[in-house]
Amino acid sequence: MATTSRWALVRQVVHLLHSWWSKDRVRIAPAEGRLLRLKPPCLLLIADQPAQVRRRTVHGRRVIYFCRTVLGIGRLIVDRSEVHWRQRRQVKRLHESDIEVFSVT
Repeated sequence: MATTSRWALVRQVVHLLHSWWSKDRVRIAPAEGRLLRLKPPCLLLIADQPAQVRRRTVHGRRVIYFCRTVLGIGRLIVDRSEVHWRQRRQVKRLHESDIEVFSVT
């Protein structure tokens, strides 16, 4: 009887771990995910250009920030492994270190 209840417990734990692991969520280290947590009106320096986050949208694993700059509106697109800056019909791939965060509200 005790063996049966142990196996039932093991099955429940395996089921719990499988359920947790199979959920759709971004799995990255907190330090790498700092760009996924920005909220308006956060202030940034994107490739030496000042910007203010005006709006944030989430599409699956991708977060898009609509930012105001002196050149107009730009979009900072953050995916699990890539960051792109899109402004005036130009797209520039950035490294996370190209973006400085000055305030997070």
